[in-house]
Amino acid sequence: MVGWECACVEGGRGRRRRRRRRRRRRRRRRRRRRRRRRRRRRRRRRRRRRRRRRRRRRRRRRRRRGGVNEGNVDIRFI
Repeated sequence: MVGWECACVEGGRGRRRRRRRRRRRRRRRRRRRRRRRRRRRRRRRRRRRRRRRRRRRRRRRRRRRGGVNEGNVDIRFI
């Protein structure tokens, strides 16, 4: 009965599979990260700073327009 109990436990199967997958992923990630990080970091930092400034200005304008539009709708129904 001991053999059946070990086979039914899902935790034992999951641990064996996870260990094999983690070793394969770590080897692939280390090689890819070193090559891609240096090239992507320079491009991403410049684009993110410019996009954040533009998004903040647009959000403020949308809030003001929304308030004015709500007032116009009330006047039309009256």
